[in-house]
Amino acid sequence: MKKTLITTTLLIVSFFSFSQSITNVQAKQDNNNVIISYNIQHSGTTNINIGLYLSTNNDGVFIGPLKSVTGDFGSNITTGSKTITWNVLQDTNLLAGANFVFRVKGQPALGQFFDYRNEKTYKTVIIGNQTIFAENLNYDDGTNWTYENSKDLTKYGRLYNWETAQDICPTGWHLPSEFEFETLLQNVNYNTETLEPNGSSGFNALKGGKYIPDSNLQYFSVGEKSSFWTSSVNESGQKIYFESFSFMSVTREVGRSVRCFKN
Repeated sequence: MKKTLITTTLLIVSFFSFSQSITNVQAKQDNNNVIISYNIQHSGTTNINIGLYLSTNNDGVFIGPLKSVTGDFGSNITTGSKTITWNVLQDTNLLAGANFVFRVKGQPALGQFFDYRNEKTYKTVIIGNQTIFAENLNYDDGTNWTYENSKDLTKYGRLYNWETAQDICPTGWHLPSEFEFETLLQNVNYNTETLEPNGSSGFNALKGGKYIPDSNLQYFSVGEKSSFWTSSVNESGQKIYFESFSFMSVTREVGRSVRCFKN
């Protein structure tokens, strides 16, 4: 039996995140295809991946990215007016439903860095003009603290004291200053949700908590708070750290996560 496209009402959801905006999203039916047009603006230093997602029951649940598409999707999408064509009949399981709700979604493309010291590969992301590890550092220098749970170590990396953190990043990378973390916040327009794990910026602020050597519990807030050292000190000589997207300072020896920024 020959397949025919069900006439549908086309609804649109546009998507906005950190240093990019996707606007003027529109859709029209052309025989067995749906053509989606959109405008995208983003920082030229940010490599963007574009995907097309679909909801058929207007319940807010989107599937995708759709595979049977051509046009301006995938990686390295530049700014300007774009179109994506979806061949509906190639996705036979998606024909039912009175409403097709589309979402054009952009996310930063992740890069990679290979650390020869322990042969570990880290995901990296470009946000604004900053290239940053998208994972917590996991390099054993012999002085760091590790979680008892090996899964936590793999996920959250290792915890370092402030002195060790100053020089623990691999060659070509460094521990960021308070100013550099502030620049990161500016680059995401202070929308800290985009910095959360699986957030749209790609920073992926893993909640590694902290380690306090002279306490009974020792490990605190694992899975609850992200806590990263900066290279900065305040006027009183206290070490500044970036915890849950706010700046704080401390004098005591504490283990925190490290995110490396590219030189």
